[in-house]
Amino acid sequence: MREITALSAPSRGEITTGTQALLAGGTPSIIARSNPIGSDGFTASWYCHEGIIAAPTNSNTTGWTLVPSAITNTLAAPALVNSRTYASFVVPGGNPTCGTAGWSTGAAQITVTSTVLLGRTAALNQVDGQVFCNTSGDGSLITFSTAPSGAPGLSYQWYSQQAIVAAPTGNSTAGWTAEPGAKGDKFDPPASRTYVCFVIPSQGTAGWATGRRVVQVLAPLAPAVIASGNQTAISPVNPANIILTPQAAGSSFFTYQWYSQNAIVAAPTGTSTAGWTAIAGATQTNYDPPTGLGFSRSYACFYTPSGSPMCGSSGWATGVRQITVTAP
Repeated sequence: MREITALSAPSRGEITTGTQALLAGGTPSIIARSNPIGSDGFTASWYCHEGIIAAPTNSNTTGWTLVPSAITNTLAAPALVNSRTYASFVVPGGNPTCGTAGWSTGAAQITVTSTVLLGRTAALNQVDGQVFCNTSGDGSLITFSTAPSGAPGLSYQWYSQQAIVAAPTGNSTAGWTAEPGAKGDKFDPPASRTYVCFVIPSQGTAGWATGRRVVQVLAPLAPAVIASGNQTAISPVNPANIILTPQAAGSSFFTYQWYSQNAIVAAPTGTSTAGWTAIAGATQTNYDPPTGLGFSRSYACFYTPSGSPMCGSSGWATGVRQITVTAP
């Protein structure tokens, strides 16, 4: 009886280690190749090529450098200061010799960068400070104007400080408070304060991204209140100065217009000015009615948010000044 062994179809193996990225001076992880099959025996050698290039094919080794004594299925590459590509060349042998010499499938590409760049923070128009309305979805995302680079596996932690302070440097987080859950490459700030980002590379030294974001989130819109009380006096009357307090909050700026009505009426609400007469030149946060008033009159103030950002809508200040004039 004769025993016959049929060999598998020839294969020169496959490099199973994927792309790697290192800082200069780093040592690559072990590069591995699966076993060649389909012949009675094999000899295999590892080659390298400076730079990042595609996996070689056919049987041409031109441009590749033999790695001395590297004849196993794994390769421990040395520390690198420049990018390099590794590949394996396999020669079938033994009896019978099946297939032809050539490259294993794939290549190990080792990308080497000189240093970690921690990036620079920015947001929207990339000015140093920004003011936002107290509303959801205001687009106040802080991002990077220059993205961190130079190492794989970058991670982030955003920090804040409840003051306007200079951008931090180095890698100390003293005095800064980590924002819970803010671990991405962008961050939507919830409150008025200074924000910065700490970048942690998988290799190299962690540190602060350059720059800061000073964010002012305005308080919810609150109209001003007419603080001074009503008056009753004998004609002719010199009405007391009318003052708004506090000044309306919740927008960058406000403009004001005082109105009057020749009667004793309730404080207006909503946004309609019907029945009221605008007082020429009365556009400040206080108004001193002219002396010599001979009949009853009510005064109110209409405010309009303005500036950038313009938050909320126009409306009447809370309250009204009622001047009741009696006959002599």
